[in-house]
Amino acid sequence: MAVTQQSANEEPELNPGILTDGAAPLQAMAVTQQSANEEPELNPGILTDGAAPLQAMAVTQQSANDTGQPTEKNCTCGSMKDAQQKIALLEKTVQRLYKSNIMLETKLDAAVARLVTTSILQESPKRCMFYTGLVNSAVFDCLLEYFTPRASGMCYWGSDKKNRSETRGRPREHELGDEFFMVLVRLRRGMSGEELARNFMMSESQVSRIFAAWINFLQRELRMLTTLPSREAIKPHLPKSFRGFENTRLVLDATEVRIQRPSSLSAQRQTFSPYKHYNTYKALIGCTPDGYVAFVSRLWGGSVSDKTILEGSGLLDVLEEGDGIMVDKGFTFPYLPSGLTVYRPPFRERHEKQMPPQAVEETRRIASARVHVERAIARVKSFHILDKAFPITMIDIADQVFEVCCLLTNFRLPLIADTE
Repeated sequence: MAVTQQSANEEPELNPGILTDGAAPLQAMAVTQQSANEEPELNPGILTDGAAPLQAMAVTQQSANDTGQPTEKNCTCGSMKDAQQKIALLEKTVQRLYKSNIMLETKLDAAVARLVTTSILQESPKRCMFYTGLVNSAVFDCLLEYFTPRASGMCYWGSDKKNRSETRGRPREHELGDEFFMVLVRLRRGMSGEELARNFMMSESQVSRIFAAWINFLQRELRMLTTLPSREAIKPHLPKSFRGFENTRLVLDATEVRIQRPSSLSAQRQTFSPYKHYNTYKALIGCTPDGYVAFVSRLWGGSVSDKTILEGSGLLDVLEEGDGIMVDKGFTFPYLPSGLTVYRPPFRERHEKQMPPQAVEETRRIASARVHVERAIARVKSFHILDKAFPITMIDIADQVFEVCCLLTNFRLPLIADTE
């Protein structure tokens, strides 16, 4: 027990072997603590290799600050200012172009409003009559609907008729309604080819081709729609002024259209009118008592007599026995078919100082009835293409133009009322 107590009071002796083997961790900990407290020593090799980028950046920054060259921040600010200036300039340009566009649209609307188009027919019957000679747009639409199936295959002036059905041509540049309207405008208002070309936005050559094709087409189609009514068909519509002339089937009168003076002397002689004292074409028009244009002769030279025109027209061969025709005084006939009655104002004989009262009354009654054919001719002359001297360049279609103008008057309201 004494030995045991002594061992407890004495400090234990450390085994050198144990210290040698177990002190390694303690020494490592001490070294680690010391390394943490001391400043790390830099390897000269590491400084030499790794410091180059840092030194280069420092030198670059210093050089930039010393030389005054723009840094990345300065470049960004400059680019923003340039972009803002460009945006402001573009905004001003857009505003300027916008105002210019508004001004051009206004001018375009004003120019379009001055153009004569089919839409103008819907405005009022007065406008339709002014530009086409038809009473309203409904008549225009009905005629166009009737003509469309036939006009769709129409061969235009100068095209190859033989190959028309064999080859597929170009699509139609203008609608049929616009072409028909253009032809009516030219007939009614007498516009020149240049005016029509500007208004309908086509060339003058196109205007000429379209007009020539349509005028031939209209002559053929309107002829088919025009008939010479019988006496039985006329009687229910006989005006009061024709009482005593109930069998009258036609009222005949001649009219003349001025033309440009031809260059040929023989043509000048043939077309010079002794009545008008200038070069004309002459035609014979036959109206029923109520003003319906039922007959139109072809055009003759102004020097030709009414008798020659009547004989060449073949009208006398169409009239039937019992028919009556009314003419102006001085109108002579090459021959009279059997049973044909002629109503003509009487002449004053040379030996008579004045006409007998019966002859004066008959002259008055015939003149009162014949006034209606003069009104019908006035309707024909309301197509102003006939106002001016007909151009020599259109002489080849003069017959067609005149006849179409005559027959289009039948699509107006009746010239006189049934009870007038």
